[in-house]
Amino acid sequence: MKFSELYKYACGLDGPIVRVGELAKYVQSHHDEVGDVHFWPVTLDVEVIQGYVVFDFDRSTAYGEEFKILGIRYSDQLNRCWRRFVICKELMHAFDGEQERTNTRQRFAQLLQELETSPRPEDFSEMLKSEYTAEWMALLVLCPKRNRDELKARLESGEITQLDVALQIRVPEMVVSALMGEYYDIVLEDLVDSES
Repeated sequence: MKFSELYKYACGLDGPIVRVGELAKYVQSHHDEVGDVHFWPVTLDVEVIQGYVVFDFDRSTAYGEEFKILGIRYSDQLNRCWRRFVICKELMHAFDGEQERTNTRQRFAQLLQELETSPRPEDFSEMLKSEYTAEWMALLVLCPKRNRDELKARLESGEITQLDVALQIRVPEMVVSALMGEYYDIVLEDLVDSES
């Protein structure tokens, strides 16, 4: 499955709130590589990391084909909006290629170092690029264009505030400016339209 298929599924869901559980079920049932998705609250230092995904492998029978389990761990300290965003962002790593995965201790340490040191964009590893891409993918599915355009019009008219937008779609207030900015359409075209 491509990300564009998940985005189209999110666009077809009713209401302003896209439920992460529904997205996870869709990934589980339509992504060839993913056999199951689990969410686990864990104790994390949110100043360092808010969540991460672990890829495990299992079989339904001793002779069955192996399938991937996405084990999404998220900080038990997060409020509902942050939890939704973090879980959804980690779910988007289902679309990572092998070079984008943080699948060894050494690669995880490298990613943490990059996140701390903020290298120039041209020096980003594939793992770091994947982190930013996953954030945008999460924003796109949590607030598809039809919802976003309606909220943006209401925000620009002064009818609602950024906090109102965040509360309506249950995302952290700090991501609302990205959702409402010009870059949204660029990312949408790059991540969805180019795959179609």
